[in-house]
Amino acid sequence: MPETLLRYRNREDTAANWASVNPVLLSGELGRETDTNKFKFGDGATAWAALPYAVSASAGGYEFTQSSAAATWTVNHNLGRWPSSVRVLSAGGVEIMADVADVTINQLIITFAAPRTGSARII
Repeated sequence: MPETLLRYRNREDTAANWASVNPVLLSGELGRETDTNKFKFGDGATAWAALPYAVSASAGGYEFTQSSAAATWTVNHNLGRWPSSVRVLSAGGVEIMADVADVTINQLIITFAAPRTGSARII
């Protein structure tokens, strides 16, 4: 699998505007309240007001570092829940695409086409 750099933009607005418009986010789409910094993930069917807020890093995230090059990273995050977000970064701090598979509520596997170093932020 060739590696591709990824750049994307999330939907953002104030809490009042989100409440007023009450949109349905696409499945997996992230919406952030710019004034509260809270965020939600859409499911493609539920309006904004009925979606739960996502768990933030301050509520128990995990930072993983892979210092020796490997094509498969096994991450034992021990969060006791399924992660709401996994962000994979190259050793230079650039977000990169990878295959991420949740194994259990405490472990996930990140797979690349070739061995590499870097980090993962699990929320």
